Amino acid sequence: MKILHLIGSSGTGGAERHLIDLCRQQAAMGLDVAVALPTRGTLGRTLQSLGIDCFFIRPGGRWNLLALWSLRQAIRRAAPDLIHAHMVKSAIMAQRAGSGVPCVATAHNLVRRCGPFRGCRRVICVSAQVRDTLTACGYPPDHSLVVPNAIDFSLLSNRPRAAERERMGWAQQPVVLCVARLVPAKGHVFLLHAMAHVWQQFPAARLVLAGEGPERAALEQLAARLQATAQVDFLGNRDDVPQLLGAADVYVQPSIKEGFGIALLEAMASALPCIATPTGAMGEMIETGHTGLLVAPGDADELAQAILKLLADAPLRQQLAAHASETVRSRYSQARQGDATLAVYRQAMQAACESR
Repeated sequence: MKILHLIGSSGTGGAERHLIDLCRQQAAMGLDVAVALPTRGTLGRTLQSLGIDCFFIRPGGRWNLLALWSLRQAIRRAAPDLIHAHMVKSAIMAQRAGSGVPCVATAHNLVRRCGPFRGCRRVICVSAQVRDTLTACGYPPDHSLVVPNAIDFSLLSNRPRAAERERMGWAQQPVVLCVARLVPAKGHVFLLHAMAHVWQQFPAARLVLAGEGPERAALEQLAARLQATAQVDFLGNRDDVPQLLGAADVYVQPSIKEGFGIALLEAMASALPCIATPTGAMGEMIETGHTGLLVAPGDADELAQAILKLLADAPLRQQLAAHASETVRSRYSQARQGDATLAVYRQAMQAACESR
């Protein structure tokens, strides 16, 4: 089976990381995999380094005639059995390209309207919450399936925690880590305000933010107003996230809007005690009090109390971390994701054959 993945971005966000992992596992399964994407950015270079064929299409999006022409040319050259579009923009482009090739799409975020997915034989939703928003818009429930994202456990750090902490220069300081793009939806503002309360009891605690984005300047200014510039590390984009996870004490994902939350999944797999909000799939990943703690989105006070609870209770941290790692490794393996995605492909192609 030959699959052409289509994505309208070339960055390093959750959907792009998901695409990389999916291509890697599908190639290992023996599928013929290629990707159509705009520009030769970070995503394209990473895919090519893995031996994945890339077709670079013109930028401009779903309403740009040259971009659509470029996509049609890429589809013609790739000659796929099925197109797998990622996110709304790509789903629309796949429809407008009019290739006649069956299409599956992945909805990585909450859906506001199902029009972009009408031309798709099946839609993969990364969480039950995403599926609920899709079907609420009118998309057929029997054509939408939940396939959670997965992670490659072999990429997690296996170095001793003490060595990772020494490498980062964190010594005996309690470290609270968040890995996310610096955008409003990720809730960093509430995390900073929560840490202002935490520092009253744990003045040596460090808040480490890994990720880049348009909100960085505003967040740095907020840290300064909270008189916490020396206690907050803005690391920017990092290629050593597994090592950061291996060195931290507590992981926090304070999102007010989330499609899935793969960074949280990686933290749980790394045996970190985690705090998150029940947005996207995160409420499905965490059973509060067993595999982590859930707090209300946008509630800095509740978030502060959760962080304080974990920093003050080492046995609880160890208990939550152990349960979290066990849960992720049993439910979110790449083998399970690969098999479930292939089953969706077969359903889509069968439906296409029956409609001819």
